[in-house]
Amino acid sequence: MSRILGNRRVRTIAIVAGGAIVAAGIIAVLVVVTVPGTRTPPLPPSGIVATATLTPRAALFGDTVTTRVDVLLDRRKFDPSTLSVDGNFSPYAATSDPIVTRHDLGRATRVITLVRLSCLSRACLPPNPLTGGRMTIPLRGVTVSVTKRGGGTQLLQLPLPDLEVASRMSPQDVIASSGARAPPFHVSTTTPPVSYAVSPTLAFWLLLVAAVVLFAVAALLGRKYFPRFERRAAPRSPLERALALVEEARRQGLEPEQRKALERLADELRLTGSSGLATSAEVLAWSEEEPPSPETGELAGRVRATLNGGSNGAAAS
Repeated sequence: MSRILGNRRVRTIAIVAGGAIVAAGIIAVLVVVTVPGTRTPPLPPSGIVATATLTPRAALFGDTVTTRVDVLLDRRKFDPSTLSVDGNFSPYAATSDPIVTRHDLGRATRVITLVRLSCLSRACLPPNPLTGGRMTIPLRGVTVSVTKRGGGTQLLQLPLPDLEVASRMSPQDVIASSGARAPPFHVSTTTPPVSYAVSPTLAFWLLLVAAVVLFAVAALLGRKYFPRFERRAAPRSPLERALALVEEARRQGLEPEQRKALERLADELRLTGSSGLATSAEVLAWSEEEPPSPETGELAGRVRATLNGGSNGAAAS
């Protein structure tokens, strides 16, 4: 009985847990579907809309102003990755690269481009504060370019409002500075002390150690490709080669090779003037039976002694 009740309890817990999981999944789907930002915002029939603003509209001489270009486009009609913003803000100029952010909203994409502008030239210098100290600078608009999905390019010309620039000096400042030897605003021309992120001496030794380590590694890796300068032994004379053949044939005990080697040794001895040794070698080469090993060894020893006492195979005097 207790086992039946236990099984029922486990079954009930499993059903409740399964229902909770299904309910959580339904809630998650509803949240994803209804979450703000996933809906496609209203778009014009052309599939693209853009605006350009200037902040602030009034600034002091030398202040930085920001141009904001806001583009909303339909990804089914345009490729957002090809969007570019170009503008001529003269006499103002950009102080850094544009800051571009992109957000997808349903099937639409919003691209925001921020350009920071500044001007310190005479063209932006306001008039004398005693005569107003303000001037209006017209800024040319910006051009937005984006590629269409079906081919071609969409261009949008966006105007910018005029910028009002005011002097940093008030009329009282101008009056107070009249006749003064130095204006109230000045900076020191003293060169600041030189500072380094890393000491030049430390940087020199670190680079030197790094160069030595790299050179050692390169030498270690490439040593097998370097030419080897080894001292080669002097080439042997014909008599030395003939004697070496006799000794090798005698060591292996090969009769035909011994006869051929002895015949060649006789020829070389005759050329060097050792006629006696040449005759002995010829007799052994043409002996009826296999050239006797003791006599062959004795002859080789005599020839070797002649070589050691002579020069370049010639018999010693």
